[in-house]
Amino acid sequence: MTELRREDRQSFLHFLRMPTEKFDEILQVGPRIAKQNTFYRNPLEPGLKLAITLRHLASGAKYRSMQYGWRAPHNTISVFIPE
Repeated sequence: MTELRREDRQSFLHFLRMPTEKFDEILQVGPRIAKQNTFYRNPLEPGLKLAITLRHLASGAKYRSMQYGWRAPHNTISVFIPE
């Protein structure tokens, strides 16, 4: 996502259906929704969770198909998108 933001803002807009400025504004709640690191695994970053959620809402893609592009397990995606 960082590369897409820096290199091609228009593609970012088409991919998430949202300009980078609005994405950043929504992401300001990140510290309030961030999970704590555990001994077993690191949590997904709030920005990644927001991007996955927006892409799901924009495209209607299934969790199982999204897991490969985002490298996040479908069962994890199915937990935070409804939140």
